[in-house]
Amino acid sequence: TTGNTSVDGTSIGVDSGNDFQMWNWENGYIRFGTSATERLRIDSNGDLLIGTTSSIVGKLQISDGTIRDVSGYFANSTAYQGTTTNHPIAFLTNNTTRLTIDSSGNVGIGTTSPQRLLHISGGASDAQVIQFTSNTTGNTSVDGTSIGVDSGNDFQMWNWENGYIRFGTSATERLRI
Repeated sequence: TTGNTSVDGTSIGVDSGNDFQMWNWENGYIRFGTSATERLRIDSNGDLLIGTTSSIVGKLQISDGTIRDVSGYFANSTAYQGTTTNHPIAFLTNNTTRLTIDSSGNVGIGTTSPQRLLHISGGASDAQVIQFTSNTTGNTSVDGTSIGVDSGNDFQMWNWENGYIRFGTSATERLRI
């Protein structure tokens, strides 16, 4: 039922520009497999599926089927990356986990087990400090405002600029330093 023209069935070859090509001219998919098991599929929508045979979320879906399902896709100029099961996402540099988003949405920087919505942790001798700067304050370690725990485990809050620190409740200033 595929017909017998040059745009029916499948073709494998080299085009006039010496580029390798593989075509499924029909409304179907292309499968790749090893050991009698499908490993990769390009479906008729152009979605690339690895370790799964059905597209759930978008153009690229990778699944190992047992530990976790990870997917990434773009929709309406927004990039989506995440898990579709109850597993965390980890971001690594230099083969070390630097940031973790757990299955409840808690974010850990320097910890893989965040205990709060935002949990920042460092080594025993490191300072855990959040720094806020702007275009007018500069962006060195002595610009803007910082808050955190210093290397001696003392809480610190600094305004590195020539200004004051204000505290307020119910939209009213209560204390100014």
